[in-house]
Amino acid sequence: MVYPRGTDMDQINHHMKPETLAAAIRNEDFHEKTVIVDVRDVDFDLFQITNRARHIPQRNMHPESFLQTIPSSVEQIVFYCAAGQLRSPKCQKLLSDSLHSLNRSELKVYYLQGGLTRFAELYNDLCVYT
Repeated sequence: MVYPRGTDMDQINHHMKPETLAAAIRNEDFHEKTVIVDVRDVDFDLFQITNRARHIPQRNMHPESFLQTIPSSVEQIVFYCAAGQLRSPKCQKLLSDSLHSLNRSELKVYYLQGGLTRFAELYNDLCVYT
């Protein structure tokens, strides 16, 4: 498929690159406009991206109840897991597929490419260890 010039390929691919997320986190209004969701299970206890990441294991992700907790000022949601290969893409797809029927189609929903593992390799200063 050919996309028009200027198309945001991250949005088409539904992933966000680590450098994009890191730049966004460093922006002052980031936490008003973005929700980060850690969808790992027991491995959540080790460390996470910022101290504001929500923890909702992938098995507990229910789009309708989740979206009720998201303020209307939020523009994007970023899911992450350990490697960005299974849990976070599943949550991204589940939520994306539900947005229209839940009247939140304006939200952009991504999963973090490479997951927490890759993000921590590049931006360890933005991770919180417990």
